[in-house]
Amino acid sequence: MKTIFIPIYHGLQSVNILQTDAIHVLLSEPDTRVVVFCRPTKIAYYKERFKGYPNLVFESFVFELETTFIERILKFIGSNLLDTWDVYYLQRRRLMSIGKPFRYCAARVVSKILGNAKILRRLYRALDLRLNQRQVFGKYFEKYQPHVVFASDVLGVNDTIMLREAKKRCVFTIAMVRSWDNLTSKGVVRVQPDFLLVQTPRMFEEAVRLADMEPSHLEIVGVPSFDHYNGFVPDDPLLISKILSLSPGRPFILFSPLFEHYTESTVSILKYLETKINDGALPKELAVLVRYPPSYTSRKLDEFDGSKCIFFYQPGEHFPDTKTRFDWEFTKDDMRILANTIYHSKVTVNFVSTLTIESAVLDHPVVNIAFETMLHPSVNNSLRMLFKQQHIVPLLEIGGSKLAESYDELISHINSYLLDPTQDALGRKKIVEEYVPMFDGGTGRRIGKVILDRANKVPPRNV
Repeated sequence: MKTIFIPIYHGLQSVNILQTDAIHVLLSEPDTRVVVFCRPTKIAYYKERFKGYPNLVFESFVFELETTFIERILKFIGSNLLDTWDVYYLQRRRLMSIGKPFRYCAARVVSKILGNAKILRRLYRALDLRLNQRQVFGKYFEKYQPHVVFASDVLGVNDTIMLREAKKRCVFTIAMVRSWDNLTSKGVVRVQPDFLLVQTPRMFEEAVRLADMEPSHLEIVGVPSFDHYNGFVPDDPLLISKILSLSPGRPFILFSPLFEHYTESTVSILKYLETKINDGALPKELAVLVRYPPSYTSRKLDEFDGSKCIFFYQPGEHFPDTKTRFDWEFTKDDMRILANTIYHSKVTVNFVSTLTIESAVLDHPVVNIAFETMLHPSVNNSLRMLFKQQHIVPLLEIGGSKLAESYDELISHINSYLLDPTQDALGRKKIVEEYVPMFDGGTGRRIGKVILDRANKVPPRNV
């Protein structure tokens, strides 16, 4: 029996693999077994949800952290071993959050002096492989003797650990970039897989330039989390209103907030929208649906208790992670509700999140907020700084959305789209062409086929 290892420690990994045809393609051959490694908090959930698949095995394994001095040093170097603006931005944010100016200076030295040299990145990877001696997944390699390890988040902590151990055991490795911002912001790819799947041509170029991958070891497969948008047929708006706890037929805008360092800004913007609805600058019948990002805990905003126009919705299943963050899971119903929420809203308003691309896929108008709500915001609180990130800049250059650079522009842009939602349709089409290539609903199948083809070519290995 062929065995494939897949670590899944993030909700989006689950969406990309377990909620697409990828997992069904892998299990389509009766002599193939898939072993998924997940957090202990999710093991019962997964076993119940996939109990009809005898060749799909779940192993509970804690989220691994570096414990030795050498491991912590190697992690520090790896997270800073790129000279990109996004890495610099995260370094500045850490400095503002925890202080430690010496650590910040060391991080900048790693980025500027070491991060631009391909040969030094190669040396780092060799040392990382050599000096990390712990066999975290050793007993599982011995138990299952996998043919292939597939890491659906090439920059994830546990994915990296498993890739490293697979390399040492000469097990064939395939990996994927989890999301569109990862290669420029999450540090260097510490373990190069034998084969890497990327979602877009832009990611392909980044994988060659920043992850030092050979083009022949890369394949563009599309964006798996967007498969369900292909051929989307909207549900009855009255049904969606009921699910979202909105009055039947009431028009609404969809607002995707930011929390933690940005909570004060989120509250300020929502208060402003509430005021403008109440005083008639926006239509008085308009509601604002605040859809929590799935990873954030539902922080209760007491400021809006009893509001007649601000409503909240928390999607997904949630599992403990940190005090302010959830690990999460989406079902197909959750993804359908999100698609319907975008489709039936009048305008989506956000901070250039993935929601901008999802709205473009449905040819739906988008307003992105790019102004400060604080007089002198720090790097951690600045909304404008978000728009300098390397994955954001080219998206904005395409067009397809309106950029609100003041409170007044926010209201003006919303009203403009309410009058004519067809504005910027050409730009939205260009966003889809560049950020959702191969938009045919078949990305999951392509991912599964690549993994299965490789597994079929790899002979059994003794470990």
